[in-house]
Amino acid sequence: MRLENLGHVNVFVGANNVGKSSILEALFILSGKQHPYLPSALNFIREAARKDFDHLKYLFYNADIERHPVISAYTTAQQQHRVEISLMSEIDMEKQNINAGLSSQETRKITGVHMFCKDPKQEFEVKLYPNKDGDGLALHSTIRIMDEVIASFLPSNGREGDADEMYSELVKINKKNEIVQALKEFDDAVEDIDLLSDGLYLKYKDRDSLIPLSMAGDGIRRYLGIIMSAAISRANLLLIDEIENGLHYSVYTKLWKALISIAQKNNIQLFVTTHNKEVLRSLYAACSELQLSLDEEALKVYSLKLYEDGKHIAYPLSVKGLEGALDNEVEIR
Repeated sequence: MRLENLGHVNVFVGANNVGKSSILEALFILSGKQHPYLPSALNFIREAARKDFDHLKYLFYNADIERHPVISAYTTAQQQHRVEISLMSEIDMEKQNINAGLSSQETRKITGVHMFCKDPKQEFEVKLYPNKDGDGLALHSTIRIMDEVIASFLPSNGREGDADEMYSELVKINKKNEIVQALKEFDDAVEDIDLLSDGLYLKYKDRDSLIPLSMAGDGIRRYLGIIMSAAISRANLLLIDEIENGLHYSVYTKLWKALISIAQKNNIQLFVTTHNKEVLRSLYAACSELQLSLDEEALKVYSLKLYEDGKHIAYPLSVKGLEGALDNEVEIR
């Protein structure tokens, strides 16, 4: 799949299992290509975490570990960043002995991750595998490992991260008011938010006691998680899978307004997936209320298709084309 001329806000639509989430995952891996932990972290996000490496084969198309995924991207300065992922393996003698009819691939046991990486400055390799004692992981790299990952990934299952930790970080960098204002946009009854010893609490108008965030509903927790992730600005890319999950359609425009405003302020490029036309309509409404230009550089929408031969294609929709499709109820998901 190839994507060209990405914008500041990039939205991907399409049916289930056409590759929307895979685009975000590929960007996440590419953003931290010195970190072989990331492929395993993605499976944890997918709730498929296990203690061994064998689950990583499901990140490969049809679980075929002989087909090495290659992720490549160019910056606006035409600098290439590239990573090729392969899995280290060995013959699983136990499986082979139990059933001689298994294919050679089925009898292989995954023993580690091998990443071949390239950026504008260097080419390097990174490996992750069990240590000699078998009670931990060993890491080998041909260069010094850097801690920086330039993307934040918010999965569809609502695991936005540790809300208490994110809020504490925002208070330290004097961004509490930004979050409070965004919460008031979501619900004008909210007056304040505070972190106590046992978690985050909301202060509502006309209520004497604070309300634990955990009791305030899934919608406001999802909204707050997205907004705080953008406001912390640890990354240049913010990847949000199925942004509408857990939210009522009436708050979509409010979310887009807050998210775009914070992203602009922190120079963050947004990549978002959705199944929902109302999310696209609300994006237009938010841009209009913020008086933002809807040109090709600001906003790109892609409709993803998967064909019977296994080929994925991303069809870019012009702003006028998308507007016409929404007005005429043309199916673009």
